[in-house]
Amino acid sequence: MAVASADEAAAKAKSLGASAPMASLDVMDFGRMALLADPQGAVFALWQAKSHAGSRLVNEIGSYGWLELATSDVPAATVFYTKLFGWETKVGPVGGVPYTQWRLGPGYVGGCLKLDPARGGGTPRWLVYFRVEDASAAAVTVAARGGSVLAPPRDLEGIGRTAVFADPQGAAFAVIELKR
Repeated sequence: MAVASADEAAAKAKSLGASAPMASLDVMDFGRMALLADPQGAVFALWQAKSHAGSRLVNEIGSYGWLELATSDVPAATVFYTKLFGWETKVGPVGGVPYTQWRLGPGYVGGCLKLDPARGGGTPRWLVYFRVEDASAAAVTVAARGGSVLAPPRDLEGIGRTAVFADPQGAAFAVIELKR
């Protein structure tokens, strides 16, 4: 998450219950980062830009499209992230489950849902979604290139299609094919 000061935001996060597995550090002249775990254990990073602002291309095919937190305690996560980043929330059903969307300024920046033991549960985690033209074609490409399909493409009413994958080293990511 982009912040004006990685050190100040990390200190604020810690005051809200986060832990820091390592100290903030400079990444050459590109920026300063802090690695944190929220109170439920989901790991995230803060980025203070210097010569490298971070992602400039978003919501285009092949680029970042959405960020989602799966957590054991949605109300606690909502309090933590709204206090840390000033995000506003909107709650409603998505895919048949309660879903919290986070908004910053004019647009939504991500979402949050409760870990579901019936769907494998797991540990609290952030998941990045990349925009694709065709989620089913992405699943074929991922499998052909040595990745794994963790959740096959599925329709989300009014949104489009999503799928979750792991790259050959096991790092999870998702894709989203938005309705036109």
